[in-house]
Amino acid sequence: MLHAVVPGLWRIPLGMVNAYLIEHAHGPILIDCGSPGDEQRIVAALSMRNITLAQLQLCVGTHLHYDHVGSLAALQALGAPVAVMHPADARATAQGMLMRRPFQLTPPLHLLQRRFDAQPDQHTTYAPAQVSPEAQHGAYVTRDLEVIHTPGHTAGHISLLWHAHGGVLIAGDACTRIGGMLWYAVGHEDVTQAAQSRRKLAEYTFASMVVGHGRPLIGGAQRAVARRFAPDTTHERTAQ
Repeated sequence: MLHAVVPGLWRIPLGMVNAYLIEHAHGPILIDCGSPGDEQRIVAALSMRNITLAQLQLCVGTHLHYDHVGSLAALQALGAPVAVMHPADARATAQGMLMRRPFQLTPPLHLLQRRFDAQPDQHTTYAPAQVSPEAQHGAYVTRDLEVIHTPGHTAGHISLLWHAHGGVLIAGDACTRIGGMLWYAVGHEDVTQAAQSRRKLAEYTFASMVVGHGRPLIGGAQRAVARRFAPDTTHERTAQ
């Protein structure tokens, strides 16, 4: 239900996706909130740290996809604050959008691309939420929590760098961690931008990292990202 990552940072596993809680000195911060229906699991996880939704200083959405902000509106109805996101995704999330197309699947999922493209668009699969477009590149959503715009997976995808414990990168879906290995996201709005964003992350200083999908990497994280992605261009276009 709630797993410690580094002091003050907790992973909230929600099936295939993670949300995160930072017990910040200026108030607790919730980063992402899973899919529609996950709101009670979030509430239960926070209660394990004696935190209520009304006590949250901030909610942050890394990007508009339903598995990261799907329960946001329900949490706000229960008392959570307005969320901040990058402007490129904030409006879409506030309108209840699921995803933008075209969305290119990563190999080997690219074999399902035609079937995926043939599915009708679903733009209102979760309720509209209250979202502020304040999470722009280089901004600090609170002291020592820096926004890094990492577009590609979505146009407004952000990662967050917590300047504590030698640096902790909260990567969202800029990359994933499968079987202990850093990997690409399942797909992207823009493959080239996604590759550029991974290289950008390798230029920052951080000791540890957490991802939207997969387990944390504690220690040596920046080196691991640089080794895996720094020379990367558009590897999604070829099978791994």
